[in-house]
Amino acid sequence: MSGMIVNGEVKHKSSYSNISSESYLNTILQEAYFSGAMNAPDIENLQLQCLQLVARKSEDFSGGNSSSIRVELAESIMKSILYAIGMYLKALPNEISAIEKLKTEAVSYMFSEGRRIIDHKLELTRKIYKMVKSNRLVTKNYTYNATLVEGIKSFFDNYNPEYFSHEVPASIDYQLCNPIEGLSGVEFMFKYLQQLYLENEFCRSFEACHIRNLLFGYDEGYEDLLINIFEHVLTAALGCVLLDRTPGDLTITAEEVKYLYMSLQEGEATLELRLYEAAEKMLQVLDIPAMPMRNYIKASMPKIIAYITNAVRTNTLEKTVVVAVNPDLKPKIRFESGTKMADEDYRGLVAELMACRFTSDRLALIRERISTFADLEDILMDAELEAMEVAAVLAGLEAVELAALIKKHPYNSEVEVDISEAEEKLRGCLRGYMDAINRDKRKEIIEINQQLVIEGCY
Repeated sequence: MSGMIVNGEVKHKSSYSNISSESYLNTILQEAYFSGAMNAPDIENLQLQCLQLVARKSEDFSGGNSSSIRVELAESIMKSILYAIGMYLKALPNEISAIEKLKTEAVSYMFSEGRRIIDHKLELTRKIYKMVKSNRLVTKNYTYNATLVEGIKSFFDNYNPEYFSHEVPASIDYQLCNPIEGLSGVEFMFKYLQQLYLENEFCRSFEACHIRNLLFGYDEGYEDLLINIFEHVLTAALGCVLLDRTPGDLTITAEEVKYLYMSLQEGEATLELRLYEAAEKMLQVLDIPAMPMRNYIKASMPKIIAYITNAVRTNTLEKTVVVAVNPDLKPKIRFESGTKMADEDYRGLVAELMACRFTSDRLALIRERISTFADLEDILMDAELEAMEVAAVLAGLEAVELAALIKKHPYNSEVEVDISEAEEKLRGCLRGYMDAINRDKRKEIIEINQQLVIEGCY
């Protein structure tokens, strides 16, 4: 590929492929100026045209009253224009072509072409989002589900390619194994979804129950953790291969982890070689010939190797190569919800609670008149208590009662369109309470919740 000579080095288009389009334009201009390919008048002309375009776009945005636009908004529109122009320039064969266009084409033309490319990229991103939703993992990890269902959807609902093309208006809390650096706007979302699709596809080589057992073995509260599922699955699969076993069920025993630790005491260079060989064997066993997947696993290996190398060095391999645990085989805690009070008495209590003027009186009534979990659950739903009153009731409950409430009203489940307003409010109160308490108590409640079986009338 042809390139541009700058400071003795040949710069190709690929040199900046992972730079956001907004930064790409600035990078090209700097390289062109310092190499002499563009002079100060060339760059000043571009700047003037950009300012004129910002003025026109600001007028369009404000409905003809651009003088009322905030400085921050005008700056954002400028960034969006630079981003669109950068998208156009990145689509050209190389930097020489990009510089030639910057010298000869009008900014308005480059912007309109960039917008066309953004629209096309956005359409491709929608398509890959459908693919990701079709190969999504069956997991109870809240961050994974919330990002996939709500976070990414909000990008498509709120992305504005005309005025804010450089922004990513989405809550993307689920972190990939290989973080995306440098990109923004639709480029970021496209790359994120590409990588998430590959991570999902690899994990779908294993049964959902085996992945669940692996994550549960890592931490019984994995549902609420900020973890990357692919990392754990890949590490476990490599561990199985190192033990000369097929990685099908991702199951490694505690004794096998000890054996693995002893067998990896051969020096870091040898360990790295063994892990790369294990990765190649794993790909063959799982019958993964596709290059995008193979390349992604190859790109992930340095991170996995670093984790395992450090674990061997510090004798903490059991924290990296996880022993899977089946939560269904954990001892169960049986919880009796109790018998509900008579309907007439219950309705009278609800009416009395709603007639109380003071929080202290409501709380006193609940303490005096409620004796079973079944009635307590109903009161929290029916008595129209304030959030602070619900929090006060929750603070007075035992850990097992809190665990039972969370079992019945899982605040970290995926969004359900058919839940009532009262149910949504109770889940929000439970989430707020769990976020506020100390880590040890939260862990105790989660552990009880995992083992809890609720019995009785409810």
